[in-house]
Amino acid sequence: AERRVYQTEVKAKAEAEAERRVYQVEKEKEIMEHGLKEKTRLFGQRMVYERFLVECWVDLQALSPGDITSVQRFEPKFPAKQPGAKFPTKTTVDTVMRMEAPFIDNILSKILGTCTFPTTRQDLKYGVLSEAVHFPMGQELFVRDDEADDVKAFFKHLADRYSIPSEELNSNYISW
Repeated sequence: AERRVYQTEVKAKAEAEAERRVYQVEKEKEIMEHGLKEKTRLFGQRMVYERFLVECWVDLQALSPGDITSVQRFEPKFPAKQPGAKFPTKTTVDTVMRMEAPFIDNILSKILGTCTFPTTRQDLKYGVLSEAVHFPMGQELFVRDDEADDVKAFFKHLADRYSIPSEELNSNYISW
């Protein structure tokens, strides 16, 4: 009887340990998944924000000469109204769309409806989003474990040279 109790206890402990390990692996997977989504968040935000700025530019070209003059006083880099005017930098359009003027409010209302443009958020300016995409703060280098050895060695060398942490990804967990 004692032996059965002991075996039951050992089996229960083993099952509990197995469940704990499964839970831990699932939690680590969830954390990794959310971490990857966080890292790609800025790419998506920048993409849709660029489209928004292009749409703003289309509407800005239709402003009256007096409104264009007001815009140029606010942002001197804004081009004069002319047929086929070249698209200014996205940072210039971003700056213009943050100015307080009824014609800007009309453009924003047309594009966003009742949604508010978060003009006070410094982290949502085009230049900040662009910098975050091109020069991310959390720089890491990942190489797949099934890549050619010379490719892995090359990128590992560069990561070490530039003091960037690197990690090899297990290709068994990559589905694309």
